[in-house]
Amino acid sequence: MDLDELPARPVRAGWYRSSPDWTLGPERTTVWTDLTLWLLVDGRATVAMPDHGTRDLMPGDCLLLRGGEAATVLPVRGQRLGHWFAHFEYLDADERVLPLQALVLPPRLRRLGEPERAGMIWERLSDALATGQPQARHWLTALRQEIALQERRSAQAAPGDAVSAGLADFATRMRRDPADPHRVGVWAARLGISREQVRRRFTALHGRPPREFLTQERMRLAEHLLRESSSPVAAIAEHVGYASPYFFSRHFAVHRGCSPSAYRQRHH
Repeated sequence: MDLDELPARPVRAGWYRSSPDWTLGPERTTVWTDLTLWLLVDGRATVAMPDHGTRDLMPGDCLLLRGGEAATVLPVRGQRLGHWFAHFEYLDADERVLPLQALVLPPRLRRLGEPERAGMIWERLSDALATGQPQARHWLTALRQEIALQERRSAQAAPGDAVSAGLADFATRMRRDPADPHRVGVWAARLGISREQVRRRFTALHGRPPREFLTQERMRLAEHLLRESSSPVAAIAEHVGYASPYFFSRHFAVHRGCSPSAYRQRHH
């Protein structure tokens, strides 16, 4: 049976907004006895894990932390991180907890092209656990399957496939600098393929066309700035790539269901 299909029992799950001095270190991870899924949604961080060295983390990076192993997650420059977490245990047919040593576990670090989809499932898992609903196991299974699906999509770029590698770089640059227009035509010329091929192959790799992908990255950054800064909406609009505050507000309302000002009031 595929490990992402193996029965599992959720222990704890939820959303956490860290303080500026928050860290996750070996003093905690080495005493855990279960597994922890951890998805970064807001902010930048680094992680150090066994056999992995130190890696940079950005929104959409998903960790699978093994209980008993030393791991360290550090925010970059004291940023407040927004992340989902879920502690869980694998079970055998008799509902006994399977020891981690007996399992060939999924990768420690996975890249999700659509973290908001995983976040919606995470929210249902968290709510089910908080209210004691038996559907919690179902949502944990759905979450593991969604993460595996997105990881497979992100990993489709073969080492020798220059176009797929270039499209992965395209997505990374949009995540790091969503204010830039990131024109499809420029990347088509750079990779030596048509604009339609860029759109089709990018969608196959990341689950949505480049324009939609960039919009989601802009909305994610805008949410972060509305929550964590006191910058005027007009300044945030410019920071995430919109020349018109009015157009930004309309776009934000379409994608997030409320105006930027209402979103800020709701989260302060």
